[in-house]
Amino acid sequence: MTDSLNFTVTCWPGFRAGAGVHTLAADHSVLSVFLDPVNVVIKVAPFPNGEVNAARFARELARAAWQWADELDPAGAPSGPPASASVEPGRPRHSLRGEFDAGSVYHERGV
Repeated sequence: MTDSLNFTVTCWPGFRAGAGVHTLAADHSVLSVFLDPVNVVIKVAPFPNGEVNAARFARELARAAWQWADELDPAGAPSGPPASASVEPGRPRHSLRGEFDAGSVYHERGV
């Protein structure tokens, strides 16, 4: 038996979606992703080098988000993540497999 919980959530950003870093205590911050209405809060893992692992993940997430934004709206902003988000090149550690439901009602309406 394991004490971790693994799951996959498929959702899309609503009209009021956003993200930010929030400080919960003097030395404790989290990354919050508000998808409207789904919220995801990512915190540092409670093991040695948890901060380094979280920073590595945040940089990988930033690269993937910039790539996706460039694909969706190439004329929307300068291409590529800021230099501070760059890390060693490589493939993502995880990937979705199989068919992807693009979001039912919103997808059908072209939103």
